[in-house]
Amino acid sequence: MAIAAGAMATTAMGGGTWWAAAPVGTAICVGLLVGLALLVSAAVRRRASAGWLALAGTLAILAIPLAAAVQMFAFVLGPLVLVAPAAVLVVGIVALAVPGASPGRPAVASVAVGTAIALAAVAVGMLDGLVWLPLALAPGYDLDAIYAELIRQDEDHGIPLLVGWAALAAAGVVAAGAAALRRRLRPSLAAACAIAPAVAALLVLQWWEFSMGMSVSDALPPYAGGQSDAMPWIGALTAVLAGLVAGLALRGPISTASRRGTAEDDLAAS
Repeated sequence: MAIAAGAMATTAMGGGTWWAAAPVGTAICVGLLVGLALLVSAAVRRRASAGWLALAGTLAILAIPLAAAVQMFAFVLGPLVLVAPAAVLVVGIVALAVPGASPGRPAVASVAVGTAIALAAVAVGMLDGLVWLPLALAPGYDLDAIYAELIRQDEDHGIPLLVGWAALAAAGVVAAGAAALRRRLRPSLAAACAIAPAVAALLVLQWWEFSMGMSVSDALPPYAGGQSDAMPWIGALTAVLAGLVAGLALRGPISTASRRGTAEDDLAAS
């Protein structure tokens, strides 16, 4: 929910009407209800842990406005917003790959599906930055005319930034998938690892788009900033993918020790 709130904040920043945040707002509300239902279900099955689960749910809810506030004021942090996700991505992949292979067969099919989903999400983000955003900020111009004017006025520096964003995100997806295969993670967790870098990339997409938006707004009338009509839906996609990653990561068989602990909790509660 904290991840989804960050996506909602970036969506609402450029929206002039309330419905601009409706897609991602809906995704957040649905995700929040599902998450709370899972916490309640876990508390019923493990009554001895109900207090800790209630605390976790409370902290998660409080994290939503906190994450939104951090995203809203992230412009002050400047380059840190652009560099930090890449640093976290590299550290995470190294931490995943270093311990080496685990027993079992690599989940090739799961990683392939997760990678395809992640790369499709990255492609959507790249389309927004290089196509939909310029067309939204310069109505009445076709894409060729927009790019020709940007080049003529030496305002095309946003293009390599967005290409770099897409390249970094795609490299992260492939590297995370390869690390998951090397570790031979269970299928659902392996798919989650492949999708996670795309979620991180989409969360900072608007900051990587900022240079392109300013260039188009400065070079072509009506000289007004903003976002594309697709951005609210990209925010919703980010929230949905974040929930998918969490759900996949938490799926899987319960270990013998966990089952024993559950039985002991239930016996103590009764």
